[in-house]
Amino acid sequence: MKDDMMKRAVYEEMVKAMRGILPADVRTVIKRAEKNSDTAAVLPFCMYYFYPYKWQEYSLHGESTLPAVLNYATFIALDYPFMDTDPGIKRFFYGASHITPLPEEENSSMQLEEWTILIYRKYCDLVKRAEYIEKRLAGSNVSSLAHKREQRNELMQKKAQL
Repeated sequence: MKDDMMKRAVYEEMVKAMRGILPADVRTVIKRAEKNSDTAAVLPFCMYYFYPYKWQEYSLHGESTLPAVLNYATFIALDYPFMDTDPGIKRFFYGASHITPLPEEENSSMQLEEWTILIYRKYCDLVKRAEYIEKRLAGSNVSSLAHKREQRNELMQKKAQL
């Protein structure tokens, strides 16, 4: 269930970062991320949850150096000792950071350290958002169950009166 909430939080955040327009191909998203650090910060998580194979393929064969930088930064950010991170996502970015060499000259707008901090903060925000979504959904389920219970009790009372 937690993975579903993270997936939903990532989706909502990517829609927000892309201003409501989600392109169908990875290349377009990466081009947008090269120009916008908010999009770039959520990009690794979007690719992990929705397009893991395309991300690995593009990391290896794409013309942009941004995926390699983001792979390293994401692995470093998620490997923080006190971070309670899903082992699957850590493994994914560990592998992704090792299949793509870090470019000697980064063509991105920020250094690796800055990307790492930005991605760390974005991950923390996504976790909080996922928890909020989970509570919101749990609350709506509880209220709908209570409503159904009330309806059932009313029906039982009407039947008893007949």
